[in-house]
Amino acid sequence: MRSIFALALAGAASAATMMESEFMAYIVQFNKSYATMEEFEHRFAQFVRNNSNIVSHNASDSSFILGLN
Repeated sequence: MRSIFALALAGAASAATMMESEFMAYIVQFNKSYATMEEFEHRFAQFVRNNSNIVSHNASDSSFILGLN
């Protein structure tokens, strides 16, 4: 039981790190800057939500794909 929990926790931490890396790449690519840590966290939460919507949509059988811009 402990090993399953440890694997789940490691997977969640890895996913968070991967999403943070993608967000940092987005910031650099689009020359974004945020004045406060609160704004950074707010924008990161929006990025995660939008990325989830993009992935869900692109997994469907749609005639177009979404991406970050």
